[in-house]
Amino acid sequence: MMRTKDILKSVGILVLVGLLVKVFGFVREILIAYYYGTSQLVDDFNIFMLYPNFILNTFAPAIGISLISKIIAEKNDINKTIYFKVTNKLILLVLFVLVSSLIYSLIIFFYIGDKYEPYEYILVCIIPILYFIQVIMVYYNQALGNFKIGAISSLFQVIIASLVILLSKINKDISILLMSIVIGLLIQIFILTVYYFRDKTKIKPYYSLEKNQGNNAALAIITSVFGIGLMEILISITKFTSSFFSIKGLTSAINYSYKLMNLPISIIMLSLISVLFPEFSKLEKQGNRKEVYNYSKIIINYIIIIMTPISGFLFISNNYLIKFLFYRGSFDNQSLLLTSSFFKYIVFLIPLLSLITLLFRVQYVYQQYKQLMYNGIASLLVLICLQFYSAIRGNLYVFNISLLVCLFLILLFQINNLKYKFSCFLNIKCLIATAIACLFVDKLIKHLHFYENIFLLLIGFVIYIFIYLAFLIIFHEKSTRHLICVLGRRFEK
Repeated sequence: MMRTKDILKSVGILVLVGLLVKVFGFVREILIAYYYGTSQLVDDFNIFMLYPNFILNTFAPAIGISLISKIIAEKNDINKTIYFKVTNKLILLVLFVLVSSLIYSLIIFFYIGDKYEPYEYILVCIIPILYFIQVIMVYYNQALGNFKIGAISSLFQVIIASLVILLSKINKDISILLMSIVIGLLIQIFILTVYYFRDKTKIKPYYSLEKNQGNNAALAIITSVFGIGLMEILISITKFTSSFFSIKGLTSAINYSYKLMNLPISIIMLSLISVLFPEFSKLEKQGNRKEVYNYSKIIINYIIIIMTPISGFLFISNNYLIKFLFYRGSFDNQSLLLTSSFFKYIVFLIPLLSLITLLFRVQYVYQQYKQLMYNGIASLLVLICLQFYSAIRGNLYVFNISLLVCLFLILLFQINNLKYKFSCFLNIKCLIATAIACLFVDKLIKHLHFYENIFLLLIGFVIYIFIYLAFLIIFHEKSTRHLICVLGRRFEK
């Protein structure tokens, strides 16, 4: 019983620290908005960060997940030693990160031009390498069960990065934005390195030439890339395509909108997946796939019930919320207009992306690797076609809905792959309840001027949720009543 309590306590600490990391990461975005708004400098910075973000959110985690199983398999608990096999494929992957980082910095130099100093392009080359080291070290600690050190070191990283950005008060320069990331990452890597040398478990690498496992390893990494980092790839393509429009600040507006949209998904879905994924894996290992199916269907209903109203409220309050978070300093009326215009489209990704995130994990458990890869490639092709068409024709509407269309197709592919049957009645009930709550609260916010104060806006959100839940109960939606009962029992405990 004590072990269960200890586990729950550890999970609680991780969720709290993870929430703090997300909050401070968002504070960093607010500071960037304050000092730089949606200027050309921030647009260039976002282009600079396309490849580093790919390494951080896609490539490095894909390798990290593949390495976790190997580290666990090679760990010797008696002498606290990990006999880690270094293969030619692993060496090639490390070389790929080094060489591709250099190539990307050269591409950026030729794309943007020589309006920035040479050392700033060198920083662009260094950042993805530091991201790669940071992610691998965090995943190494996760493999050993040292979850806290990864989360705490990440918290230090985002706090330091935010403090460095404050130097923009003295001089607004892209080097400060780049250095904030470099300094934060160096400090996090230093903390993780100190912890490694203080820890009793040590790595003893040995070289082994593998001839037959290359294809399996490559497939695992590619699958992980399309599974974990697909949204990051899609948003990176969107940012890049936006640079072809003759709208100053559009790339920055997309970045701010994406960070804000991703906040509830990061907080809610990260906690949910952290608990569910090991449970799914355990059930699949026992051959109990039917239980995985039933369990995931219940969670799908909960996601629809929770994420649909969040999406609706962010839609009606998007202008007020963005104004409260960003509208200060260099973030002017033009920045507000651009960001709110894109944000009102991207909020509809919240329920779709939440469902996709869960179903990706189910597909991993079912080992549907090829289907995942095909889904990812198909979605990328659709997005590229839609966005380049919109860029050529100057059609901003097609550009704004392209991500929505793309994610909807991915969800359809996943449902087909998993042979899931969604409850149409639940979707219709949630949409009707959300629409009614949106209409009522939107008029309430405008009539009582709730948008003038964030606390009044929060009161509006509480009223909105009450109306939404009331209508779902009136519609006799069983999943809603079950969810309320579950949350009520958790609250009593």
